[in-house]
Amino acid sequence: MNKRIAIIFLSTVLTSGAVFAKPGPNHGPRAHHSDLRPIIKQLQELDLNATQKEDIRLIIKTLQTDIKTQHPKAPTNQQRDKTALDESEMIARVESRFEVTQDKKLKQAQASHAIYQILDEGQRQQLLSQESKRRLTHREARDHASKPELPFAFELLDLEASQRTELTALMQKKREQRLQYAETMKVLRLQERAIIYTQDFDQDAWLTLSQQFKQALIERQVHKIQHKKAIASVLTQTQLDELKSTLKRPFHGPRQPHS
Repeated sequence: MNKRIAIIFLSTVLTSGAVFAKPGPNHGPRAHHSDLRPIIKQLQELDLNATQKEDIRLIIKTLQTDIKTQHPKAPTNQQRDKTALDESEMIARVESRFEVTQDKKLKQAQASHAIYQILDEGQRQQLLSQESKRRLTHREARDHASKPELPFAFELLDLEASQRTELTALMQKKREQRLQYAETMKVLRLQERAIIYTQDFDQDAWLTLSQQFKQALIERQVHKIQHKKAIASVLTQTQLDELKSTLKRPFHGPRQPHS
């Protein structure tokens, strides 16, 4: 098994967790979120009057119609397979997907801006308070995240001490990159909200910011590929073969007690 194929198999361990991870409550078909759900969720706790509700309903209906009309074609299985892409292919893929979805994202931002203009000052402050609480909750969750450990599949390998040290360091680096990415995205989202919550929507500013979103996403995906290559370089060919064999074996984990 060559290194490129090994990286594809490593992706299963490092990203999907399909072999050893128990599916969480946000996985599966019911976890799909509508494009409109973030907007609607923000409005649920606001005390809207009948006129506001009707205006917002019209904005959302118009947005929904636009999204359905310009809904991008679903990618094929081959297009969805990110594990086999090198860095240049991944960059091209991100840029291509970004171009497909950018117009939809712009329409969502414009709809959010239109809705914000309908709210009175008290409702706007309540909306901003909700967002501040969510950011604080997300930050606390990141701060309390446990230190990285080797995926269970690696524990089944006969690793030397030096390999274990290298792999642990790589996992730590991956965690730091993930936290940095989260911080970058938080800053960019705050900038986007500033554009949305102004009196006049600045489309040029939003488009400029969207390019920063794209660059952050590209860097994140490139880091993932580099991480998988680094992991593969630490393991011997025998260990890579063992890992491949492990991934082929079904593993259901310990039986969970009934609630």
